[in-house]
Amino acid sequence: MTDKPHETDLSKPYIRALGLAKYIETQLVWEVVEDQTFVGEEIYLDGRLFRRCVFRDCLLISALGLFQFEAVEFEEDCQVRFLGLADNIAALVQGASPTPPTAHD
Repeated sequence: MTDKPHETDLSKPYIRALGLAKYIETQLVWEVVEDQTFVGEEIYLDGRLFRRCVFRDCLLISALGLFQFEAVEFEEDCQVRFLGLADNIAALVQGASPTPPTAHD
């Protein structure tokens, strides 16, 4: 018996996840928000494409991470709040352990 670790190639993209991501990207009907300035508002990002928008002193919220920005500006004190699945990505970026989903998520 060898001391060789279990071989799993985790560097390859998970095919099912890639298929799901491609499906969402192609099937989601994006709400396009263009040329608007938001001041002091609570903005839910998911499902929206923001193009040439300005956010000033806003709270930006995402639960899924399914949003797009094109040529946007963030001014003054904008804050971001991640919920649900998007919070797992934020935790990973910040170096924390993502919370596993529960039956209630």
